[in-house]
Amino acid sequence: MTHRSIGISSSALLVALFASATPAHALTIIDTFSGSWTSSANAAQIEASIEAASNAIASLYSNPFTVTINYQCMNSGLGGSSQNLYATSYANYTQALKNDAAAHPGNTTLAGAVANLSKGNDAGGRTPIALTSSLVDAIGLGNVSAGGTVYFNSSLMYFGSGAVPSNLYSSTAVIQHEIDEILGGGGAGSTLGSSLQGSYYGPLDLYRYTATGAPSYTSSSASLAYFSVNGGKNLLALFNQTGRGDYGDFYDTSWIQNYAGTPGHTPEAFAGSIESTMLQSLGYDLVSGTTTPTAGLSGVSHGAQSFDPAPAPTPGVGLAGFGFLAFAGAMARLLESRRLRREAR
Repeated sequence: MTHRSIGISSSALLVALFASATPAHALTIIDTFSGSWTSSANAAQIEASIEAASNAIASLYSNPFTVTINYQCMNSGLGGSSQNLYATSYANYTQALKNDAAAHPGNTTLAGAVANLSKGNDAGGRTPIALTSSLVDAIGLGNVSAGGTVYFNSSLMYFGSGAVPSNLYSSTAVIQHEIDEILGGGGAGSTLGSSLQGSYYGPLDLYRYTATGAPSYTSSSASLAYFSVNGGKNLLALFNQTGRGDYGDFYDTSWIQNYAGTPGHTPEAFAGSIESTMLQSLGYDLVSGTTTPTAGLSGVSHGAQSFDPAPAPTPGVGLAGFGFLAFAGAMARLLESRRLRREAR
């Protein structure tokens, strides 16, 4: 197994500032590019594909902050990302969510999630929360220069239009998967499988259940874990418990935020997707007037689900897992590195 670790540090401290003003404009994502593909014949096509995938997410949300994402190539694995993580208390974090829900009553996903925090992990509020710089800015906890770096293996990705070839991965799915992580969801939304496990929770860990009213926080492959915003009553998506990839990713390999990547698959539109629901539950508010279905809010009975083994991903091209490197106390920066690696299957 080969891997490369990249950390991005910052000296900024997280300041808990609560904002309730109505956003004046949509989320802004600035895409910057570097890497070997920038001088290739299809560089313009690659960059256009990245910008289209990025704009499809940014245009949905009204949170008034800017995220800067740099895109770079890698030669092994499929995709990964790196960004700063910050720590704050459970009380500060959940109060910011409550403030956002009150200021944006149209975000019914967040309202339901906030109303059921008492049923989730750490309802007693004893454990700090680790969140990405983008999520810090998104929910008004501070201004810490949101952003990060996305890495991808362009040789495995399809940047054209039409059906995705069976031996390649949709560039839209890979890029949006990693943007989600920069924004604070997916693998970056859970501390399971990292050195912070047991000392910090991730934002998605507060919505992780194994049954109605029964929160889940385990990396055991024998355990059921699913995403729910109403205290576990409705299962919106199974979390990945396979032991491969990120525990904050989803199990269904047809979705954007799946744990392994799916060659030959054209992803669903981001608007109305389970990934959009995930971001809304973290405090990302839809632009006023946006009419988009909210994926799976009616849910299904968790008793009707089973956690059957998924087909193994093609060796060497699964979406990379991540590892936290170090932390410097509550309210201070956490240094995070996403390992870009070839997974042994």
